[in-house]
Amino acid sequence: MLIQDMERSVISRMKKRPRLLAFTILCLALAILALNGLGFSLGKPGILPHLLYIPIILMAYFFPRRGILFSCALSLTYLSLVLWSEPVAMHMVPLAAGQVVLFVLVAAVVSLLTLRLNENEEKYRGVIERSSDIILLTDTNGKATFISPSVNRLLGIGADDVVGKGPADFVHPDDMDEVQQNLEILKNGAPFMDFTVRIRKKDGEYIFINFHGTRFFENGEFAGMQIMGRDITEKMVEADNYRRANLRLAMIIDLLPDPTMAIDRTGSVVAWNRAMEGLSGLPASSVMGQDEDIYTSWIQDSYRPSLIHSVLHQEKDAIAGTYPRAHFEGNTVRTETEITRTDGQSFSLWIMATPILGEDGAFTGGIVSLRDVTHQQKNGRAPRNNRPYLNRTSSTHPQPL
Repeated sequence: MLIQDMERSVISRMKKRPRLLAFTILCLALAILALNGLGFSLGKPGILPHLLYIPIILMAYFFPRRGILFSCALSLTYLSLVLWSEPVAMHMVPLAAGQVVLFVLVAAVVSLLTLRLNENEEKYRGVIERSSDIILLTDTNGKATFISPSVNRLLGIGADDVVGKGPADFVHPDDMDEVQQNLEILKNGAPFMDFTVRIRKKDGEYIFINFHGTRFFENGEFAGMQIMGRDITEKMVEADNYRRANLRLAMIIDLLPDPTMAIDRTGSVVAWNRAMEGLSGLPASSVMGQDEDIYTSWIQDSYRPSLIHSVLHQEKDAIAGTYPRAHFEGNTVRTETEITRTDGQSFSLWIMATPILGEDGAFTGGIVSLRDVTHQQKNGRAPRNNRPYLNRTSSTHPQPL
């Protein structure tokens, strides 16, 4: 691995000084031609012509668009040298002509392969340079060997500030254990890793970056890790704000006198107040985060989908079919129904359900409140099928948030 890194480093440095590189190759070619001329003059032709492959291949690799032209010029020079050596080496002319053809063919093949390699390299380099995600390569110990330019946009630092350094130089100290655990898991053969940690920017501020990566191999041996990192700070802040909003909502709902519950956009319970615990017999801890199969389990023969679920998805036809006494006011539904708890006790309920709207006007959840009017029904003070009375009475019902 060290030798390969040194090779890459030498080649990279050579490519950064093209004029010096071209001059060096030209000097090498002239030196080899001089040696061949010396061989002809000493009566030992054909000893050193194969050395000409070295400058030809180097020129075709580092300067692929000039490789063929260079090989032609060098080959003609070599052929002229053979002809100049007449009559001493006249028998070498056919062999020299064959070598000239090989020189040009080798240069053409190397130039073509190098051009294609460079095109692919440019294509993938463009993808890496335009990517908003961090692309990171590390050695087997987790130290960076390459990082994409996006690190400057995200962290305000350059690639040189990252290469050669490990996670401890950038990761929040409280998150280092998680980083080490995931790196060890990946080293020990896991196909991939995925974790989120806080990374320090140049100005000292921390942002949340989600990393996922895999191992890569060279010559069949574990050589390092390929890691992608995406800035999810905004997403984390939104999730935290959403969690705080749900917490505030749950605290307010818990104080309401009527049984009240709320669900999020996925249909999971986010609020279940004490009055609802008393009516259903289900503690909040058993239903929080659960779907309608759980939060309706206290009702015998409960309707599917539940009213709050139908309100969230604005399924008015389903609501009207299930609740004949339903009354719609915009997105809000008021109705009355009879239910039987799983312990056999029956209740008469007035129900009001409405969706919860986010800042962008999209539905982010739903809330439903129940009022137990069983006693009034038994005493005949709440006439059934009297919609005006229901509407007038339900107007005193606490409005959901």
